[in-house]
Amino acid sequence: MDLDRIRAVCWDWNGTLLDDTEICRQVMNSVLEEHALPVLADGHAYRSVFRFPIRDFYGAVGLGDDLFVPAATSYLELLAARVGEAQLHADARSTLCALQAYGLRQVLASATLPQALARQMEPHDLGAVFEQVLSIDDPYRASKHEVIGAWLAASGLAANEVLVIGDTNHDREIAHDLGAVFLHFDGGHQAWSGDTPRIEALGSWSTCWLRSACASVPSRSTEPRCRLPSHGIVGCMAARQTPSSSEFREWLRAQPALTGTAPRLDLTDLPDDPVPMFLEWIRTAAAGGVPEPHTATLATVDGAGVPDSRTLILKDADSRGWAFAGTRSSGKAAHIGAHPVAALNFWWQPHRRAVRIRGRVEEVSPAESEADLAARSAAARDGIAPGDWVLWRILAERVEFWQGAPDRNHTRIVYERRGGEWSRTVTGTTLV
Repeated sequence: MDLDRIRAVCWDWNGTLLDDTEICRQVMNSVLEEHALPVLADGHAYRSVFRFPIRDFYGAVGLGDDLFVPAATSYLELLAARVGEAQLHADARSTLCALQAYGLRQVLASATLPQALARQMEPHDLGAVFEQVLSIDDPYRASKHEVIGAWLAASGLAANEVLVIGDTNHDREIAHDLGAVFLHFDGGHQAWSGDTPRIEALGSWSTCWLRSACASVPSRSTEPRCRLPSHGIVGCMAARQTPSSSEFREWLRAQPALTGTAPRLDLTDLPDDPVPMFLEWIRTAAAGGVPEPHTATLATVDGAGVPDSRTLILKDADSRGWAFAGTRSSGKAAHIGAHPVAALNFWWQPHRRAVRIRGRVEEVSPAESEADLAARSAAARDGIAPGDWVLWRILAERVEFWQGAPDRNHTRIVYERRGGEWSRTVTGTTLV
């Protein structure tokens, strides 16, 4: 396949960029159960029967003829309720950004209604990547042929300068009818038929293609062929040039965010005091395999009001406050001496959870500090002068529990102490 002449890529959305196959299988199984029909046992079973026209898929699972419209309506309603759950395929974002940086035009074409497509895309913030987002107006017909053909006719491109990447026979048929080049992404809704070129992973495919393109003679632009962000997945390192500010911004935007899985959070059963909730969250993090959940970032300010931060280990947390330790000769001790206030931040990425604590800092008794030092290993005690080890506590005045959501409707539970009593406010009140 000659990819050197490609000037634009037409991407399919569902199954190709958006990894929603398993969610769609589960939703279809719910519809099948409503009609007392056998469910699709696994991804292989689903991919084996999925096809276009969509009526043929429904017919293959027993929902043809008069059952099609009510079944499809039920399916779309159930699927809409799970918008935001699906994540992009691995390397999808970085591949899109790399192709954009290389100078390729990109459009997205989906057999999804415009409003539903917008809701699916919104959490992933990809608007700047595509010159156009194409969608259909009939959820039951669900053909992208006309909208892609109209775009191609107005694009000024020859059909063989367009690469269509999709995961179904429908995408293949569209590319063939229009005269475009086609690649089957073998990680989506329909199993590879064996008679077309395919890619199994976006990152490895784009790396090979773009490296080859960077090594070839420029043919369609006076711009350098190698204009890629310098990240490892799709970077073309031939030039070894420092990336521009815009390239670095694209690299940053290509990094995955909020990739963890948040535990269930019941906002109807919150404690009146933040300490029990903190203990529950940190133990949940440890039980869920979060590495070193007791590490946190401590922020302080020096005598001139200049902030600084460092990572340390939490020593204790109870009604008296959040405890941490260090030497009296350390920078943080000097800061606390000048301004006895601090903020402590915990970030448990696999659970999409963070806890922020701030308040006054006080030094505990010498006996407690000595006991904490004695609990350290001999190697950890080595070199610490007598009386130099200090245990401090943050007397929290504000504690915020934050749980991230892919749709950016993050949940914040904020405790504030006023007059010795805790008040509590909650935003982002969806039960998750």
